[in-house]
Amino acid sequence: MSKSIFEERANLENFILKGKYSKASKLIDELETTEETPHIEMLQIRYFKALIRLEEGNINLALDIGKSNYSDVLQVADTNLTVLYNYLIAQCLLLLGRLDEGKKYLDEFSAIIENNTIEDKYDMNVYCIFLNSLKGSLARHSGKYEEAIMYYNRIFDLCQEEHTTLELYKAYNIIGSLYYEKGEYKLALENYKLALDKA
Repeated sequence: MSKSIFEERANLENFILKGKYSKASKLIDELETTEETPHIEMLQIRYFKALIRLEEGNINLALDIGKSNYSDVLQVADTNLTVLYNYLIAQCLLLLGRLDEGKKYLDEFSAIIENNTIEDKYDMNVYCIFLNSLKGSLARHSGKYEEAIMYYNRIFDLCQEEHTTLELYKAYNIIGSLYYEKGEYKLALENYKLALDKA
């Protein structure tokens, strides 16, 4: 491989952000067979692999990848990696309707944030966005629509604070769905339009 593992991982993140999952998957396959990939980087790559599967709608495979690497993640004791895996596993479990199990990983994620062991302010804000997304998802799947909307609205504030559109499309889309489920079609349409503007 001519590029460093760090350059390849940057390429991988870029492919994922742009929704180029087939290119990302090809690069992941290449990186997984490279012997010089450090263990911690391999865990990061496998997180991305699971994230792609989740985005493609293959929730069970994403969950299997996340859970099969979770004990290794805890052993390397990397806070950022632990946060990402807790987010991934919680999101999968909540989407599958396994709320109690998902809440366990959400609580682990929340404990890291509350203990403020994340030093980088940008990372901390991104993780707060993820945390509110998980809390919103749990509230939604528990039938607590107003509480879910509150958590998703917090995402907007955090995104404005960091000048990022991370999660905005999803938040608007989910809020639109929540209003639709409540029968408030005008508000649903407004949020769907905002989601399209952010896409």
